[in-house]
Amino acid sequence: MESQYSKPSILKNIIGVLCVFIISSICLYLIAWSLTKEVGKSVTLKFPQNTDDVKSLIKELRAVRAGHWMSVLIMFSSAYLYKQTFAIPGSALLNILAGAVFGGC
Repeated sequence: MESQYSKPSILKNIIGVLCVFIISSICLYLIAWSLTKEVGKSVTLKFPQNTDDVKSLIKELRAVRAGHWMSVLIMFSSAYLYKQTFAIPGSALLNILAGAVFGGC
């Protein structure tokens, strides 16, 4: 019985997904980089791994949000979509972060 998928088509799909992942990673990095340049001070942006990371990120993003609300929203939305698209664990922590940063707008 012959397989429905050929090896070249599987390889083409894998290369396509890898290209999308690399381009998305570069775009997310550039968005975060532009936010730190726009703010003009050192902001530590990383995906939170535990609740302590969430607490420190909340403080930083609230301070930045005051003067750069739209930039923070674009950066956060891009990071959230990135995590959801590539099924990266930790979206629950981003939900908590979103509520704390944007909840009282």
